[in-house]
Amino acid sequence: VGSFNNEIGLPLTSLKVNAGTRFLVAEMGANHVGEIANLTSPVPPDIAVVLKVGVAHLGEFGSAERIAQAKSEIVRGLVPGGLTILNANDEHVAAMSAIAPADVLWFGLPQKEDAQLDTTALDVRCDDLDHPSFVLEDKTGRHANVTLGICGQHNVMNALAAATVAMTLGMPIDDVASGLSDVTSISPHRMAVSTVTKPETSFTLFDDSFNANPDSMKAGLDGLSRWHAGAEQQPFRIAVLGAMLELGPDEHRLHEDVGRYAVEGGADALVTVGSTSDEALDALAEAMAQGGKAVAADPTMVQWAHDAEQADRMVTRLATDHEGTVVLLKGSHASGLSALAERWTQN
Repeated sequence: VGSFNNEIGLPLTSLKVNAGTRFLVAEMGANHVGEIANLTSPVPPDIAVVLKVGVAHLGEFGSAERIAQAKSEIVRGLVPGGLTILNANDEHVAAMSAIAPADVLWFGLPQKEDAQLDTTALDVRCDDLDHPSFVLEDKTGRHANVTLGICGQHNVMNALAAATVAMTLGMPIDDVASGLSDVTSISPHRMAVSTVTKPETSFTLFDDSFNANPDSMKAGLDGLSRWHAGAEQQPFRIAVLGAMLELGPDEHRLHEDVGRYAVEGGADALVTVGSTSDEALDALAEAMAQGGKAVAADPTMVQWAHDAEQADRMVTRLATDHEGTVVLLKGSHASGLSALAERWTQN
């Protein structure tokens, strides 16, 4: 339910289990080592799935290795004989097979000829609306065509993880493919596409403002660059990016890198969003803008906003001047971009 993945939300979810419950899907999140171990105590998994080890909360953990240690607790918390399902393409995740109590199943994209994948995606591509399609294949060679109803090529890996669980529990591959295609939304502020109409202008909105880290920022920017990439008349692409939190001592460089990635990846304009009340947050937005300006052909197309209100005015001016504008909203919750998305979509 939503993001009920912590020491409060997960017990609230598990308390809804009753005699009529067939499956409980529990998301387990952490900011520190030991938190997932505490969550597996009341809800020991029969099946544990690990998607990836990224750089979210790097400032809290200190290193990718510590993040991997924390995430491995979901495998250690399995019931005796429980099943482990791992991303074969992530070396930190793949290493968790060493602590699996019993069987391990692998999902991922084919990268090595000798890789034994239980679930894979072949011929992955995205259409002009950034909907991925691929051929879903299981270890027996059965296959089915899938076109995801949600945007973002990064969701192919998430789909493979879900498909592995579903087929392990007996769902036929054709039903899995159909189910994946029928999902058209994930949760609020996660790659939600809509049209924003204002008195001055209108534009397409990619609302991915739920939260942000360098990996998810780049995934969102990749989606922005693919939007109508094959069209004769290219859209005017605006990336509105808020500061990212919990990235540790390297946070300024990581923000500069994201700003550079946005401009080099095809954003026609970059608006970075800081805070009038938080100097540290504002400085991170400035670093992101500096990264973008360093590689921009026209540095005036990189703007630093000190809050969401100022960002709103900047985007409105740019969209008014450029027909066919598409806007990506992405940032930490503290940046206030999710509130901006709600205001835009309620107008």
